[in-house]
Amino acid sequence: MARFGLTDAEKELIRRRDFQGLIDAGMNIYSMLKVGSATGNGLYKMGAQMRGETYEQFLATRNISGAT
Repeated sequence: MARFGLTDAEKELIRRRDFQGLIDAGMNIYSMLKVGSATGNGLYKMGAQMRGETYEQFLATRNISGAT
């Protein structure tokens, strides 16, 4: 993270996996997907966190059966 010049606040957002905070801080969605992928957090898990829902609650709002 230091190599890319992230601030301490940005580093903390990544450490906490605060995806909404990262978007609010101006992170590009494509970069966020890479962080999510590297940390085991797929798009739906990130969406659930940003909506304040459990993964299961979030999946219930999707029309894709068995999505991960």
